Amino acid sequence: MKKVSIFSASFLSAIAFATVMFFNACTSDPCKDIVCMNGGTCISGTCDCTTGYEGTDCSTESRTKFAGTWTAADACSSSGTSSYIVTMSNGATVVDVNITNFWDVFANSVKATVNGSTISIASQEPDNDGFKVSGQGSISGNNITWSYTIDGSSAGSGVDVCTSTWTK
Repeated sequence: MKKVSIFSASFLSAIAFATVMFFNACTSDPCKDIVCMNGGTCISGTCDCTTGYEGTDCSTESRTKFAGTWTAADACSSSGTSSYIVTMSNGATVVDVNITNFWDVFANSVKATVNGSTISIASQEPDNDGFKVSGQGSISGNNITWSYTIDGSSAGSGVDVCTSTWTK
């Protein structure tokens, strides 16, 4: 009788172990074959990228779509309409860009920050001449739509509020 109890317990243990192993073998890790670059993390089979990177494997810098030469078309409250060329290049960090010839005036680069498809200019005085710039834009394809302000109050010039479309 004792042999039957030991055999039954062993048999039931083996069945329980086999059942657990069977169900665990059917559960696959969706991140098993996913490699996320630049500090990205795989969540449920998809890369969650760190700030400054995008793409299915986080290998693309978000700011690369902003780099290059753009034709700007401004409509401003004080200075009217104008068209000119600007250039955007990489800045100091993976989220920074430098914009040369912003507003067709600034000799020094305007510093901007990229977050996905949005670009922001924190208030700054690029040429140290009393004119400050601040604003925000968003990219869609080969166009950036901007809303920005030039504050020349300390230079005795007033405020110029602009909307602008830049085309690559």
